[in-house]
Amino acid sequence: MARKPVHYVKRRVGISPRQRLAAWGALLCYGVGFVVLVVLVISRPLYALGVLALTLAFLVSVFVAVTSQGFVRRLTTVVAVVCGLTAAGAVLFWRPDERSISGVVGAFAVVLFILGTFLSRHALWVPPPTGPELFNVEPGTRVTRHPVLILNLKSGGGKAKSFDLPGACKEFGIEAVILEPGARLEELAEDAVSRGADALGMAGGDGSLAFVASVAAAHDLPFVAVPAGTRNHFALDAGLDRTDPRQALSAFLNGEERRIDYATVNGSMFLNNVSLGVYAAIVEQDSYQDAKVDTTLSLLPKLWADGGPWFDLQFDVPDHGRLERAAILQVSNNPYDSLEAGRRTRLDTGELGMVTVDPQRIADLVGITLLTVAGQPDKSSALWSWAAPTLRVESGQAELASGIDGETVSLTTPIEFAAVPSGLRLLLPPGSRVGVAEQELGSSRYTGLFSVALGLERVDD
Repeated sequence: MARKPVHYVKRRVGISPRQRLAAWGALLCYGVGFVVLVVLVISRPLYALGVLALTLAFLVSVFVAVTSQGFVRRLTTVVAVVCGLTAAGAVLFWRPDERSISGVVGAFAVVLFILGTFLSRHALWVPPPTGPELFNVEPGTRVTRHPVLILNLKSGGGKAKSFDLPGACKEFGIEAVILEPGARLEELAEDAVSRGADALGMAGGDGSLAFVASVAAAHDLPFVAVPAGTRNHFALDAGLDRTDPRQALSAFLNGEERRIDYATVNGSMFLNNVSLGVYAAIVEQDSYQDAKVDTTLSLLPKLWADGGPWFDLQFDVPDHGRLERAAILQVSNNPYDSLEAGRRTRLDTGELGMVTVDPQRIADLVGITLLTVAGQPDKSSALWSWAAPTLRVESGQAELASGIDGETVSLTTPIEFAAVPSGLRLLLPPGSRVGVAEQELGSSRYTGLFSVALGLERVDD
C-alpha cells in the first residue's frame, strides 16, 4: 500500500475574550494575594511567624510519620495532628477582634492564590475540538473508506456503552468490533486488516490502545484513539475530548494525521510509560487504583526495609554514572514536562524520557512522592532525568514486575527500551493539538498570563 501524505494541523488559535478576562483575573488574584501576605507579615510579624512555625512542624511531622514505623510513626502522627489543629485554630480563632488583619486576611490571601491558579489554567489552556461540525463531511472528502473500531465495552466502567459508541459507529459508517471475553486485541485488529480496513481504532483504556496501534503501525495504517477508559492519559496528551469519546469518531471522517513516536520495551509497543522498581510493586496492590498516594506512602517504608527484587535495577545515567540499586525507574514515550506533572510537551521528539530515583534513605522515596503530588518532582535531589533514544536495564533477577501503561506485566531481563520516531500515523479530529507545547498559550505561566491579558500572544501550529 502506498503511504498517504501526512497532513499536519494548520490552525491559528486566537485568544477568546473569556481567556483574556481570566488572565486579568489571575494576575489580579496573584498580585492582591501577595500584597495581603506582605501586609499581614509586616503588621503581625509574631503571629505570621508562629503560624509558619506550626505549619512547618506539621509538615515535618507528617514526613517523619510516613518514613517510619511503630512507636515513632504513632508519636509523630499525634504531633502532626496537634500542630495542624493549632495552626488552623490560630488562623480562624486567634484574637477574634483582630481577625480582619490576621486569620481572615491570611485565609483570604490563600483563597486568592487558589483562585488565581484556576483562572490561569483557563486562560492558558486550548480546549480540544468538540461539536457537531466535526462530523460535517464534504462529498468525496471522507478520509477513510473502511474504518474499523474495536470496542471494549467494560473499560472505564462501561463508558463505551453509556455513550452508545456502537450506535454512533453505525451512524457514521464505522465498522464496530466488540471485544469478547477471551479474545485478543491483536488478532481482532489483524482480522480487520485482512478484511480490507484502511484505518484502525481502539475504544478503551490506555492499556488497550498499544495492542491495536502496533498492528496499525505494522501495516502503515492510520490509528484512532477513542478515550473510553478511566483516566485516558494518552488521549489527554493527544488533545482529545476525554469527557465525550464520541467526538474522537470524527477522526474517521475528517481526520487530520499526525506522525507521532511510539516506544518499545523488549520489542512490544507502549504509548505512555513503563515503571520499574518499587512503584511497579505498589501498582500491583488492589488499593492502588482508588488511593494511589495513601497506598504508596503506606507501603514505601515496608518495601525499603524488606529490600528485595524491586531495587535490583542496573543502568547508566548520563553525568551521574551507573546505578546499581535504583528504587524507581520510569521510561516514557517522549519526556514528561517538568512543569506539568504527568504531561508530555511533545509526542514527536524521537526520544525516550527517563526518570529515576537514586535513594540514600527512605526519606528520599517519600520526598519524591510528596513532591510529585505537589507537582514539583524535579525539586528532589535524589531524582535524575534525561532523554535518549534507547535504554538497557540489567538485573540479577530473571524477570521483573513492571507497570506498562497502567497494566502489571512481567518482563524478562535484560530489558531493552527503544524509541521509534514518527512510527505511528495518529488520526485526530480536525483542530486537535498534540502535547503541552500546543495545548497551552505562553512559554510559562506568568509570562503567558501577561501575554494573554494584553492580547500579545497568538499561537500558530
